[in-house]
Amino acid sequence: MEEIDILILPGGNAWESGGNKVMEKITATLFAAGKPIAAICAATVLLGRMGLLDDLNHTSNDLNYLKAIAPEYCGDAKYQNSLAVTDRNIITAKGIAPIEFAREIFRKIGLFADDDIEKWYQLFNNGIWSE
Repeated sequence: MEEIDILILPGGNAWESGGNKVMEKITATLFAAGKPIAAICAATVLLGRMGLLDDLNHTSNDLNYLKAIAPEYCGDAKYQNSLAVTDRNIITAKGIAPIEFAREIFRKIGLFADDDIEKWYQLFNNGIWSE
């Protein structure tokens, strides 16, 4: 797992039905190693079921959605009604926020300087490019 720099978990219905079980061990191993993990939309359910969101600021499609789909989830107090949230090594995003999700990933991996990431975000979110 040393060759993995970041784990990106895309959304999809399989997370809601308990599919993708193979990802639990991989996710737990990477979390324990302090590797960044990014989950969007229904993929946040996996993190909620695993208890990884209990002590971290996070978001999902909706708090009630997360609680209903992942009854093991106990992170109510840390839930943020934001499009995307990064806390330590976990990035979470609502399904309607792919651009915000990408921005948080870019920041976490240091893809570009912060100013360039913000320019990218403004272009793709608002159609504005500034020099």
